This record gives sequence, structure tokens and C-alpha cells, in this order.
Amino acid sequence: MADDDARSPPVISPHLAQLQRWFQAVITHPGGVHEGAASAEGVAALVAEIGEVAEPSSRQSAEERMAVYAQAYWARLLECLREEFPIVRATAGEEAFDMLVVGYLATFPSRSYTLGRLSDKFAKYLASSAAESGDDLFGPFLAELARLEQAVNETFDAAGGETLGYLQADALRQIPANEQAALLLKLLPTVRLLEFDFDVQSFYTAARRDPQQLPEPARQPCFVALSRRAYVVRRLSLTSVQFAILAAIQAGRTLGEALNGALQNFADDAEMPDVDVLAAWFGEWAEAGLFRRLGD
Repeated sequence: MADDDARSPPVISPHLAQLQRWFQAVITHPGGVHEGAASAEGVAALVAEIGEVAEPSSRQSAEERMAVYAQAYWARLLECLREEFPIVRATAGEEAFDMLVVGYLATFPSRSYTLGRLSDKFAKYLASSAAESGDDLFGPFLAELARLEQAVNETFDAAGGETLGYLQADALRQIPANEQAALLLKLLPTVRLLEFDFDVQSFYTAARRDPQQLPEPARQPCFVALSRRAYVVRRLSLTSVQFAILAAIQAGRTLGEALNGALQNFADDAEMPDVDVLAAWFGEWAEAGLFRRLGD
């Protein structure tokens, strides 16, 4: 009879819920499966060593077998962020981008049931990392570029005028002049109004055209409206006045209130428009799919 001391330790049989919580804690820990098993989450789920729960194979130890799942988990998260931020990745470089993602996931581990929320704090993480390092140019620029790229993804996924209905430019022009001031326009859920310190709009356009020939980041104010029409995301460059008008509309102001606010805030600004120019702006915005149809 073989000596009992030579046998492998018995594999315990926890309840399924315990095992699931423990497995998640082990394979998702940024420090690896050993640290995951010893973490507060792992211990709370199941007080056990990896070898007491998982069996070794003929070629791998129990810990090595668990590491396969952990590596696949982290590789999947990394691939998701690579796909979501191709312009940021091309700008930072493959290796640097992957290092940023690893740092991000260690700081903000995935907590949602859907990978659609994985990148929620990525731009915020890039901005805080740049501030901590003292980088006042490339890091902040990269954070703003990530914010634009993430907003493009959000615009593509949000409910839009394809189902909710668009305000047509002709319908807008037919509103009697004496009713226009009281008009409450509504921006569609797809619309994003973005303000930047860097000209990420021009950079993004150039990078999409040729990611191998990237321009130098330009520090200058940049205003952008994102919309979607026929499931195609559009990026509209705005002036500061246009941005202020649309932001007021988004905040629930009437058309008259939005325009009066712009007149007060930009009274001495050379870009303040006349009536014909304003009409052209709103026609362009309606054609771009910014507004929801009236009455909804």
C-alpha cells in the first residue's frame, strides 16, 4: 500500500456559488492567480489553496492550469480596448498602449457584466496618469483623444433618429417666425457636445486617413458635435458660439433663450452671426441629425 503522505491533497467540493466567486477572484486578479487566491475576495469566497480546488494535469500544475484562464481573461480585455481605441493606439504605439491598458485595468478592474462599460474611465485614467507624471503635453492630448474616440463609440451605440425620428430641415424652416423663440428643440441621445484644449478633431481626421503620418498635437481650443444619421457617425467642427447655443439647447433652454445667452456671452465676438447665418447653421445641424423630430 502506498504511503498516505505521498498522495495529492484531496480536492474539496465547494458549493457552486462559492466556486464561481473564487474562480472570478483568482483569474481576474492583476497580480496573477496566486495573489488572486490569497486576495480578500478569494479568501472571502473560499478559504483554500489553488491545489485544493483544482487538479493538476499530467503536464501542468493546478496553478498553471488556472493561469491559462487568467491569461485568456486579460488578453480578451486588452483586445477589447485595442479595438475600441485604434487611433489612441496608433498615436501612443502598440507597446506603450498595452502598458497603459495594463495600468488602467489594475486601477479600474472590470466590474460590469458587459464589456461595453470596460472603457468608461480610460480617458480619466490617462489624464490622471499624465498629471502624476508632470506631462503637460502628450499625456493630456492622448487623454482628450481617448475621450473623443470613446464618444464616437457611444454615439454609434446610442438610440438615435433612425428609430426616434429626425427633425427635418424643411420642418424647421416652416415654423412661423413668431413661434421660433419659444421653440424647445431636443438633441437626440446620439449627440455628444465636446470641448477640448487640443485640436483632436483635426488630428483624428488625419489619423483615420493615414495612421502612419500623424501630425503634431496642436494645443488650441476645439469644439465638436457628434451625431449619427443612417447609422453613420458624423463629427462636426463647431465655433465657440455654435457650441454655446447647442449646449444651451441640450440643457433645456428654448431657442430664444439659447440665442440670447450667446448674444450676451459673445457680444463682442466677431463670429456672432446674423439671422441668415443662424438659419444656415440650424439647417446644417438638422441635416446632420442633431435634433429629434418635434412633438416627441
